[in-house]
Amino acid sequence: MCYERGWALREAGNMEIRLLEASLRQGEVVHGIVACPSKLYPMAERDLEGLREILVVVLRSRGFVGGAIVFHSHRYASKEESEKRGVPFGWRWSPHFHVLGFVFGGYKCRGCPTCRRGCGGFVDKNYRLNERDGWYVKVKSKRKSVFGTCWYLLHHCGVRTDKKRYHPVVWWGTCSYRALKVSEKMRAEYEKEHKKKCPICGMPLVKHEFLGRNKDVIALFHKTRGSRESVRGFYDRIEDWCEVAERGSGSYEQ
Repeated sequence: MCYERGWALREAGNMEIRLLEASLRQGEVVHGIVACPSKLYPMAERDLEGLREILVVVLRSRGFVGGAIVFHSHRYASKEESEKRGVPFGWRWSPHFHVLGFVFGGYKCRGCPTCRRGCGGFVDKNYRLNERDGWYVKVKSKRKSVFGTCWYLLHHCGVRTDKKRYHPVVWWGTCSYRALKVSEKMRAEYEKEHKKKCPICGMPLVKHEFLGRNKDVIALFHKTRGSRESVRGFYDRIEDWCEVAERGSGSYEQ
């Protein structure tokens, strides 16, 4: 819980600030999933830094100019997916990378009706290079929330436990620490905008009554101003409340 709701949330905020600063000059933030050849799987265990250097060369060849790299060591398959694809159920060793960054000239293949072999676009270039180097880069749909994507990548990323200082997020290219500096104005505006929002879903925070002794319901949200006696008999007077927050859901205000 400290990892998912603590560090991952804080680091996702830091990532979003940096990507927003870069997007002012480089355009849309693109989310890519990079699958390395199976022959390089052992390298992910013994020399992850070396594999990441190869990854940067692969990304540049596809048109990426900079961004953040997050390593994932495993994939998860549900029971339905495991039966359909013939893969083990649950988590399995399958090293791959996620990239949040920028493509030179912008990513123009999304929804392109004229995408074809030999057009020179990102998808065409990726297929041609995949036949040579075995790496495959898949660009996901347009991001609804950069922060949500950052948190998703971080909350189950791979972390080396045999090193004292391991960096799950690596910045490279036009987004490296040497090439990009986040302005104080951007940081101040970001913190002001997100101060009163839930760090998980981004929705505005609301005050509520805490009901920690109940195993199913943790909070009741006020519909109108009323007496606190409705908390005691909330099952009988549920109409006095606008929403019931079940365990594991809802935003809160400390």
